[in-house]
Amino acid sequence: MQYFDASTRADEVVPVDLIAAVVDRLMPHVDGLVLIGAVARDLLGAIAGDLPVQRATHDLDVAVAVRTMGQYRTASATIDPTGREPHFQLGGTQVDIVPFGAVVTDSHVLFDNDFRLDVTGLADALASPVTVRLRPEVVVPVASLAAQSVLKLLAWRDRRFDTHARDAVDLGFLLEASSSGEYADEVWADEHALAACDFDFFSAGAFRLGRQARAGMSDSTLQAVVDLTADESSMWSLVRDVGGIRSLRANMLAAYRRGLAAS
Repeated sequence: MQYFDASTRADEVVPVDLIAAVVDRLMPHVDGLVLIGAVARDLLGAIAGDLPVQRATHDLDVAVAVRTMGQYRTASATIDPTGREPHFQLGGTQVDIVPFGAVVTDSHVLFDNDFRLDVTGLADALASPVTVRLRPEVVVPVASLAAQSVLKLLAWRDRRFDTHARDAVDLGFLLEASSSGEYADEVWADEHALAACDFDFFSAGAFRLGRQARAGMSDSTLQAVVDLTADESSMWSLVRDVGGIRSLRANMLAAYRRGLAAS
């Protein structure tokens, strides 16, 4: 899926006015941007995947490609000149603006307040976004379901003890979405994924998502994911944290890992 029209439901699910304002302000000052986080999850998981919205949120996360932190600060000042990076406010709503690109050292960005953030996977998300129509006049780039799955996997690795495993729950949601709604026909058409999962439809969707994630990863992102998913202790913890019907999501997670390993 490279394009999705969410215009019939977007205003019910995500803050379209906020998204439009933020994208319009940032775009002239950055080398590229892509929506990530809860808004991306709900656009491609809840709307495209036709699943119930998991957690209502009005916050917005945007990843921006920049060459310098000066460029980043010029861009973020159009949203909130007094914000504490990477957290800003627009109209009373939090907007997290995450830089990547030439400002990255050893997969991290260092902010002036000495906050160090791992941005692995953001360049991959920008390289193959889904173009989503929110209204006839509002079209935005959104991290694909596959790219989001990688970002959630790595976020869980880094902050699972700080966020009560919320990222794992989101990953489980994305795995469920991979065989639902707009994605269902794609799974039925993927004979390789179905055969690899003994024709378990839901596992085939997750396998396919893992395979797509691998295809879209840079070498550095792939290494980070391989290191994590090869650690069986971490994977047992992830199965525990994904929530939902454990047997279903455990099977989907196992299929997703096989998809990640598929060449």
